[in-house]
Amino acid sequence: MIRTFSDSPGPRSPAASPGQRPAAHRQPDAGAMSEAALIASRRCGGAGRDFWVFGYGSLMWRPGFKPLEIRSALLRGWHRAFCIYSHHYRGTEAEPGLVLGLDRGGSCRGRALKIAADQAELVADYLHERE
Repeated sequence: MIRTFSDSPGPRSPAASPGQRPAAHRQPDAGAMSEAALIASRRCGGAGRDFWVFGYGSLMWRPGFKPLEIRSALLRGWHRAFCIYSHHYRGTEAEPGLVLGLDRGGSCRGRALKIAADQAELVADYLHERE
């Protein structure tokens, strides 16, 4: 899972109903959309702007791209956990294995990587394939 954050304020999302997470924090139902739609839904929408990616695993040490800036970061409200099933890196399609991801609650230390606006689409596509 990759979290992106823009340097500049974007449009506000509509308020959530009581007991519902705000629209900006709800994840799309991956099973109900095409891969292209899923990729588009995960884009930060900041065309022409630098943006930040939170790295909490190998992305901290081997990002695979040249960030403009790297900072130590603490992500509150999320923690590392074996919570994502995968047949790419663990297990098989019939018996997927668990890999580390971000799950609700707690906090997670990592690194914030600033991506240049002119590299945003290229890096976002690379990260989608990688993660």
